[in-house]
Amino acid sequence: MATLPSLESLREQLRQSPFIPELATELGVSLEEYIEQVARFALHPQQEPQLAVVLNEELLAQGHAPPREEEMARYLERAVLVASAEPSTNFPPTERAPVSPTGETRDAQEPDLQREELQAYLELQRLKARITLD
Repeated sequence: MATLPSLESLREQLRQSPFIPELATELGVSLEEYIEQVARFALHPQQEPQLAVVLNEELLAQGHAPPREEEMARYLERAVLVASAEPSTNFPPTERAPVSPTGETRDAQEPDLQREELQAYLELQRLKARITLD
């Protein structure tokens, strides 16, 4: 398993990226503030970013188009699919009961080829992200 880069190494890599200043500007934060946020989540992937609720008028004033209901529905469907592909629990695999998105337990199902492909794809993306951080 690859070790995480040092905080200073990660900050330096982010400073050298041509995209980071543009992203910071787009988000309306200073370059250093953006680098600190990215570094924190890169070094602590288990942390969840905070959710900010912004009114459509505020988004428009900032130059962003508010998402349409259909776009949000697709996004949430994908998020649920990803979350269900790799559930997080402190129980060992032998004690985990499969659950539905509503939280109800259900009988274990036969392995699903699409789900296995999705898990393999997600693992590949995680590995690519780790490689770019090293």
